[in-house]
Amino acid sequence: MHYQSKHKLGTLALLLGLSPAVSAQEADGSAQGGLEEIVVTAQKREENLQNVPLAVSAVTASTFDRYASSDIADLSGAVPNVFIGEPTPGGSSIISFAIRGIQYAENEKTIEPPIGVVIDGVFSGTAQGGLLQTFDLERVEVLRGPQGTLFGKNTTGGAINAIRTRPTGRFGARIAATYGTFDRRELRAVVNFPIFDGVLAGKGAFFYEHMDGIRNIAFPGRRDGDRRYWSASGTLLFTPTSSFEALLTYDHVKDRSQSTPVLNIYQAGPTTLPTDPPIVVQGETPCRIFGFCPPLDYEASRINGSGIAHNNLDAVTLNARLDLTDDIKLVSVTGWRKAQENIVTDFDASELLIFQTLRPNDSFEQFSQELRLEGTVGDRVNFVAGGFYYRGHYDSLISRIQDIGYIRGNPALIGVYSQFFPTSPITGMTNVDHVAKSYAAFAQVDIEFFDGLTLTLGGRYTHDRKKILYELLNPDGTVVGPAQGALVPQSVLTSESWSKFTPRLALRYQFTADTQAYVSFTRGYNAGGYSGRAPDVSTVGPYNPETVDSYEIGLKTELLDRSLRLNIAAFRNNYNDKQEEVSRATTVPPYFGTTITNASSARIQGIEIEATAVPTAGLTATASFGYLDAKYRNFIGNISGLGVTDNSSLKLRRAPQFTMTTSIDYNFVAAGGEINLGARYRLIDETELLVTNDPAGHVEAGGYLDASFGYEREVGDVTWGIKFYGRNLTDTIRKSNTTRIGGFINFITVNRGREVGAELSLKF
Repeated sequence: MHYQSKHKLGTLALLLGLSPAVSAQEADGSAQGGLEEIVVTAQKREENLQNVPLAVSAVTASTFDRYASSDIADLSGAVPNVFIGEPTPGGSSIISFAIRGIQYAENEKTIEPPIGVVIDGVFSGTAQGGLLQTFDLERVEVLRGPQGTLFGKNTTGGAINAIRTRPTGRFGARIAATYGTFDRRELRAVVNFPIFDGVLAGKGAFFYEHMDGIRNIAFPGRRDGDRRYWSASGTLLFTPTSSFEALLTYDHVKDRSQSTPVLNIYQAGPTTLPTDPPIVVQGETPCRIFGFCPPLDYEASRINGSGIAHNNLDAVTLNARLDLTDDIKLVSVTGWRKAQENIVTDFDASELLIFQTLRPNDSFEQFSQELRLEGTVGDRVNFVAGGFYYRGHYDSLISRIQDIGYIRGNPALIGVYSQFFPTSPITGMTNVDHVAKSYAAFAQVDIEFFDGLTLTLGGRYTHDRKKILYELLNPDGTVVGPAQGALVPQSVLTSESWSKFTPRLALRYQFTADTQAYVSFTRGYNAGGYSGRAPDVSTVGPYNPETVDSYEIGLKTELLDRSLRLNIAAFRNNYNDKQEEVSRATTVPPYFGTTITNASSARIQGIEIEATAVPTAGLTATASFGYLDAKYRNFIGNISGLGVTDNSSLKLRRAPQFTMTTSIDYNFVAAGGEINLGARYRLIDETELLVTNDPAGHVEAGGYLDASFGYEREVGDVTWGIKFYGRNLTDTIRKSNTTRIGGFINFITVNRGREVGAELSLKF
């Protein structure tokens, strides 16, 4: 079941030996053979992918459809130096992800992601909803490296730019139904229709997903982690004249899934962490003191409560474009999103009621407005300039159930859930009300000095302001104070602001119509902030912004009469004031806890190779290879609660040294229709999930094999299709998330095992 790292070198040799080597960016060969042009908007305007002087991969809808991918998690390993984990325990659509070693695995909405998720031009302010559904996507662009100018808000790692399909103005539909392992049932539908011919067109989209979780061995007959999700959207495209258009979309999501189940990895004995000097962490309390050490089963849970991860989301997006002249246009992007969550998670991962959290009403609302002017001046100048405003509001009341006896290792206190309120099962609550505002002005200009040589100059000035009300409350709603052992009352209202200028400089030379090289420098910026999950008022923050200075050199070329595309990039990132989780003294018992501060700096460098080959009509071969060398330059701090150590030799989290993929896709005409055969293998190297590099967070290398067989036939005006798919046929199960709670307990989440199924579809 588990892939062993000894196979890595053999797989690497196989990949590098392929003549049609690499590309995560999909391009189907045309009927005459050769590569199709890929158009992206990575610089806020439509361009040929091969002309963009930065590392970007475009994954089309056909790639996701081929392997029955319902969300973007399949980008993990399929795009160089991109790592995406399964959903976190905080919600079924909250993912952990990393680009070029800059990672995010956080469901706390006061902490903004360093990797931007952008949907139809709108920046998503939290990781909630980051596991994008693919059923109505035209393509997903993965921008690797900081995007400090055009996508500038909090994109030190990169951006995932998702573009959905537009109304066609003609009546038509795409409908698909899927059934597979884990009782997977999906229904997807997209319907286009005209309203006023040439003036107003509409589109409706619907997605439903049902999928069982894993079995529970402590409570036979029960399963945990079920998915129950549906979403619907409506889009209007208004084009009264050739010089103006407005695209309005409303989305509604109702997620009634269970929490991602967590699994115990109890440790009876001590663990030595690779710090300087080494730190010895004692085994987990239930196992070490009470002898409660149930065996770990990657395919079964033991939790006493299945938990819930319910979410209602409403969103409105308005994209408008006005052509001021033939060469200059004004673009407006307006976005509003509101989510209400109800989350209950059994974090002790056992059949005992030891540690649970309840978030009955997590509310998040955001509004953003971008206005930009873009166009050309003469034949040699392209420009984009504009302004950006963002406001996000988050409030939450988090309740905790903690069995004091197990946590403190005192049998006499088992079942006494609150020392101060013995009749209440709630041991404490955290109330958070957080507001974030961001303002920015940005500009980028491309100047072609002479044929083939283009200089890019860009910059963004960003001003962020954040305010938080943070309170620790007793079960009766009163503020924790000296009566509960706190040194000061646990209520604080505070605010802070930061400003930063982030430049971009790139030089591109077009050697031939099919070959270009570029060099670039970009600075990325991730705003400072507050931690709504801090243990007390003294550790809420603020922490300061982190920055990444990125140097990149790349080559993009198409060879052999455009039958082979080869893109290579090498980069070095200097990561400064890195925001890390460290332990600090607190003003409440037990007088220490984990918070976020600017504790380290790092150097991350690597190489990325992508290629696509179309050796003959209908046959497309792709592969990719990413190499990452990520190291701390300076990291001195208390990361375990047992004292300050030099942690500079530790490995960065979610920064696997190798990511690779290879795939074959073959289309041919037979049996009165078209047959598609596809196979893909993704390999992700070993990595760490915990900042301490605790063995509990070590993930072995793993490979994933996917395959599909599809048949389509046109009958009248309708194209019918059937597809059989296999996902993770190697049955590789790896840790996706690991959490250690104060030496008391470790728990993990894992990905699903092997899946097979079938899909029926029609389109007209």
